[in-house]
Amino acid sequence: MSRNRIVMMGASAFLMTVFLLAASITTTMDASGSIHLNYFWLVAALVSSLVFMYTFGKS
Repeated sequence: MSRNRIVMMGASAFLMTVFLLAASITTTMDASGSIHLNYFWLVAALVSSLVFMYTFGKS
């Protein structure tokens, strides 16, 4: 396994965690009980998790 692939796996796993944390922090609920999600952070977490799965699968 190359060093670049290991670095990419670590970076994408770290970013996935950061993006999921940001999505959790920015999720709000209004007075009527509706939950409002921040889709930008959720999509960013999805993309970084897909990068992680791709690099993990290639190793």
